[in-house]
Amino acid sequence: MTIKICHICLDENEYSETDTLKKCCNAFICNICWSKLQNNDSINNCPICKKILSEIINENETEITIDEMFMFSSIYELIIKLIKLINLLIKLTAVIVCIIFIIIIIFLVI
Repeated sequence: MTIKICHICLDENEYSETDTLKKCCNAFICNICWSKLQNNDSINNCPICKKILSEIINENETEITIDEMFMFSSIYELIIKLIKLINLLIKLTAVIVCIIFIIIIIFLVI
């Protein structure tokens, strides 16, 4: 986390690079000001780099952070483990049914 001064409101803010919503240029604009800029119909461009806001929003929607990739990877690993456990449970159930069937046959024969 680093302390940065917003180019719009001039407040000091503590942010990490992954927390900031504005990704178009290196100039810092806090998330509150950036949201206000995006929601202001009379502003179409980043006030610093002049990139079109709608293009920036679309680019940001397709970006996946390393944290998100790690989260998806962890979820995938958990799903694989669950599938393996379910397969094991199915096999154990089949073995138990076979054992019960064999016991029933033994009692019928005796």
